[in-house]
Order: sequence, then structure tokens, then C-alpha cells
Amino acid sequence: MSRRAALGAGVTAAVLPWVLLPVLLNACGGASDVPVYRITRGHFVRKVTAEGTLKAKETTKITVPPTVRRRVRLAWVVPEGTQLEEGDLVARFDGRDFELTLEDAAADLSGTNQDVAKTRADSSVKIGEYRRDYEVAELELDFAERFEVTDEFVFSRHEIVEDAIDEELATARRDHAGDMSQIQEKLADTELEILDIEKRKSNLKIDEAKTGLSSLEVRAPHRGILTLSRNWRGETVSVGSEMWRGQEIGEIPALDTMESEVFVLEADAGGVAAGQAASVVVEANPEVVYPAKVARMEAVAKPRFRGSPVQYFGVTLEFEATDTEVMKPGQRVVATLYLEELEEAIVVPRQAVSQQGDHFWVYKRNGRAFDATTVEVGAGSAALLVIESGLEEGHVIALAKPLDVHDPPPRQGAAPHAADLRGGN
Repeated sequence: MSRRAALGAGVTAAVLPWVLLPVLLNACGGASDVPVYRITRGHFVRKVTAEGTLKAKETTKITVPPTVRRRVRLAWVVPEGTQLEEGDLVARFDGRDFELTLEDAAADLSGTNQDVAKTRADSSVKIGEYRRDYEVAELELDFAERFEVTDEFVFSRHEIVEDAIDEELATARRDHAGDMSQIQEKLADTELEILDIEKRKSNLKIDEAKTGLSSLEVRAPHRGILTLSRNWRGETVSVGSEMWRGQEIGEIPALDTMESEVFVLEADAGGVAAGQAASVVVEANPEVVYPAKVARMEAVAKPRFRGSPVQYFGVTLEFEATDTEVMKPGQRVVATLYLEELEEAIVVPRQAVSQQGDHFWVYKRNGRAFDATTVEVGAGSAALLVIESGLEEGHVIALAKPLDVHDPPPRQGAAPHAADLRGGN
């Protein structure tokens, strides 16, 4: 039988050789030949065979550095499958965009600094002019108040009115100069605040460009083999690809601790639990069997292949020790999970046991005839059942229902038409 055919069997059981060779005896003195089986005690193992792959227990994802805040172009990446040591260069990004940004931002900052100086100089000149106007208006007002023309006997009415107008005009020019000086100061402050915002924007661009330039190289955090990430079309990242911060480049598994992910048919997964013993064979090195145990099992069965109706439970196996010389991520493995193991058990072929509801019986030889004998069943596989009570070593049972033997009456409350273990009795 090929390995694939053997795997298709799903559940197997290991017992001593005598279980596999039923004895043919004459049951009723020649009345009919009934195949029978003689009970002996032996070793029973229920096991499941499953396929899967090796993977690292711990894997570090390699991504575009989060400090890169813009789209970058991949300039170089190490080939997939390369053995890396800690600190080795994994990927490098093109820094020309950052260099251009740095140059532009530095030029903008320089221009903004010049605008700041010009705004301060212009504002200082204008404020100085308004202050001079204010002082001149103050002098005129002081002169007008000191030599105020009010005596009607000395001055004409026209001179008196003209003097009053000059005083009002001097007051208005003084107030206007004072107001304009304050307005110019506020306007200059506003322009300087706007220019300060521009300076901060330029500085942010400079810092971003410098950070990007310092993050253009990605190095391996630890020893391992690089596996490149693939998109939905199955394509890996390549030189020239445009990427964003946090986007995955690949992953580096830690080779010191490996585990195996295998897939157990949904129908065979009953009884699989954490802590159960297992053994794993790496297809690339089939001569060695590695001991392992069940670490965990997925809670939900899923198809392995798109469009396939067959469901599997993913089971993770952990090894007692990792053979770093042989075990590599992605290698195919064949695992055997030992679900139940009993010593000195009474094991019979499943076809010898009949069932109705929760009532089980066999046809035990009694002299030259057979009697329906109630038994209690325990663990079982696709072909074998463990009998917990009702049979003893040395008993002989029929593998098929003998002629002229009546089934026992159903237990009270049992389903009247329940199917037996052989698919019908």
C-alpha cells in the first residue's frame, strides 16, 4: 500500500498479530460453517495518521519600518531562503525621494527665515514712521494748546475757528498714528506667527526625511531563514515595489524551536486532546522518527483547499527536541497521533458486535451452539472494539450471526430500530 493510500485510512489500531487472524471453527457439528474468533488479551492502540508541514514556533515579521511615514520603493532584498545571522541586511529602500524632500524642506526653511527677517525689518520701519508721526502730532497739539487763540477782542472769529480746527486735526493725527502703530505691531506678530508655522512645517519635513534616510535599511533581528511575503496572486515583493510603513516584507522563523502543523480529518479527530503522544517523520529524512506531543487543536474544522468539501482540524505538535540539522520550515511531515493505548485489553473485530440503541451483544459459543451475550464496549477504531466486560480470555465468538440464534430482547427504553455496529443485523 502506498503512503497516500495508508493515510487515506484515517484511523488505525495496533494490536498483537493474533487479532488479525480470525480462527475458522466448525460451530455446530457441521450444521453450518460460521467464522469465529477466539478471545485473547493484547495491546490495543488507537491512532490517527495525518499530514502537515514544519513551522517555527516563533516567527519574526519583517516589515517596512514604522518610522517611514510615506511610500517607499524597494531597492534591494535578499533572496528568499537565504540563511541570515543577526544583524544581516535584509532589505534596502530607495532614498532619493527623502533626499529631494530634505533639499526642498531646507530651501523652504531658508526662505522662511529670510521672510521672517524681512517682516521684522519692514514692521520696524513702519512702526518707527508711525511713532514719529505720533510725536510730531503731540508737539503740534501741545503748541496749539499752549498758544490757544480764544480772545475775541484780540483775534478775529476766523482765526479763532482756524486755531480750533488745527487743534482737532493735531489730536486726530496723534490718535491715528498711535492706532496705526498698534495695528502694525499686531499685523507683524500675525505674519511672524504664520511664518513660524511654515518653519515648523519645514522642520517636520526635514525630520521626516532624516528619519526616512536613517530607516532605509532593514536588518535581521535574529538568526533564521527568510521567507518573503506573498500577495493574493501569490507574488512576492520584488525590487521596484512601492511599499508603505508597516507593510510586511517577509518573516524570519527562529530555527532553534520547531513545531509541526498537521491536519486531521474531521471524522478522525474525536478524542484528540492536548498532551497526547505523537510521532513525526520528516519526508526528507524518513529514517528518523521524532517523538512529539499534541500542543493544541483548532476549535473549528475547515477545508484545507479552496472548494473542497472535506473538513480538517488543524493540530499543532511540539517536539521533545528540535533537530536543527534536519528540520527546516515548510518541510512536509507525516505524523501519528496516539489517541488511546491499553495493555492486556480484550479486543474483538467490530463486525462481531451487534447493537441496538445502547445495548451491545456478541454471539458467544456455548458448547456446539451460540448464545447472544451482552457486553460492555469501550474504546474502538474503524475495525476493532475493546470489550470492557462480558467476555473472558479463551471465549469463542462468531464473526457473523449464526443460524437459528435469536437476538436478545431490547432493553426497556431502547430505540426499536437502532442500527447495529455492522450496519444492520
